[in-house]
Amino acid sequence: TGTMRHLVQASLDAGAHGIFFATQCATAELTDAATYTRWGRPWDLAVLEAAAGAPFIVLHLHGLQPHFELLMDYPVQVLNWHDRRTAISLAEGERRSGRCVAGGLDETAIAAMPPTAVAEQAREAVAQLGGRHLMVTPGCVIPIATPDANVAAAVQAVRAGGAEKQRS
Repeated sequence: TGTMRHLVQASLDAGAHGIFFATQCATAELTDAATYTRWGRPWDLAVLEAAAGAPFIVLHLHGLQPHFELLMDYPVQVLNWHDRRTAISLAEGERRSGRCVAGGLDETAIAAMPPTAVAEQAREAVAQLGGRHLMVTPGCVIPIATPDANVAAAVQAVRAGGAEKQRS
């Protein structure tokens, strides 16, 4: 925890505007809520405290059964989780947290999907929230072999949706 706190502070001192903080064990696959509250939460909050005042902090809830409610009071601006692989949709996550959410693209399928399917996932994500309180991203890390065309398809779909919204 001390090392992570120093890394966060050094990053901010070097000019970073925020951090991406991933919780690896805040999921029912690895811990129950009581165990995480006792053994994970204090260390998470200690690291996040080192980022206090940073304008942009993203919290990634890793795992397929995230302890979503346990982390709702964490001092972050954006939540990211495996939304395509869990029961919590982007719209539900935004409603429950009151924060900007990041997701919409299936990180496990993006490398093999045709670009049209990736674009459709991006459009669905935007539609869930009407284009507000949303960053279209994968739910987690994507394979390095993901074709550039697939990433470009998501970007183009989001841009097209934004341009369409400005016209209406």
